[in-house]
Amino acid sequence: MRSDQIYGQWKKQKRQIEIRRGFSAKAMKRICEYEQSKHSFALVKVIEFIYTQPLVKVGLVASGAIAGFVRLVFVIVGILNGVNING
Repeated sequence: MRSDQIYGQWKKQKRQIEIRRGFSAKAMKRICEYEQSKHSFALVKVIEFIYTQPLVKVGLVASGAIAGFVRLVFVIVGILNGVNING
């Protein structure tokens, strides 16, 4: 049986689903209530704050660069002082 024949038979057999009046409004209202009542995980709020604030992004990148530089300085000082970095 070809796929268009299968589809044609399915199309003839499918039933009409009757949706109650106001179904979509009720569904959207319940979704809105759920979204307002759910307790978001704190990390999501932090990520959203970081995403929306350009100065916070700059601060995070700058602090990451400073931390990387400090780590690089510690490694170089350790190598120059003859510290065994392999344990």
